[in-house]
Amino acid sequence: MKKILILFVFCSALFYSQKAWSFEAAVSDASAAAGQKVSIKVKFSGNTKDVIAVDAWLKYDKDVLRLDKIEKGSAVTNFNLVANPNEPGLVKIALVGLSPFNAASGHLLTFSFIVRDKPKKEKCILHLSKIDFSTDTLIEPAAVNRDGTFSVKRFRGGR
Repeated sequence: MKKILILFVFCSALFYSQKAWSFEAAVSDASAAAGQKVSIKVKFSGNTKDVIAVDAWLKYDKDVLRLDKIEKGSAVTNFNLVANPNEPGLVKIALVGLSPFNAASGHLLTFSFIVRDKPKKEKCILHLSKIDFSTDTLIEPAAVNRDGTFSVKRFRGGR
């Protein structure tokens, strides 16, 4: 009975310690006029582990924005970036490092968009529909994702 109790306490401590990792990810707000280029940053906070990979999906309104390029942020400069931007309105990103980053917070990604010449809306949401942070033993989704809002300056209601 004593062995079972010790095993239960050990497993509970292991489970609790893994759940205590509570990453947060946030997409910046931005605005720009039709035809202009705009940069959107994704930042993170709450890291307490050595992260070796990040898997992120960003949804955006393809009738307002056109993806131009994706760049690594300062926290992951030594990581490799692989992007799949082939589905308009959704870009899937993988960041993988040979050595981990362990910064508590920082800049993860920058998405550069061009505002459509005749956007169909004045505002759109930039939604992190998925963001997972991985160590060598654990995959953890961000506990909190804050979506960004993009606003078109001098909106004229394009068609």
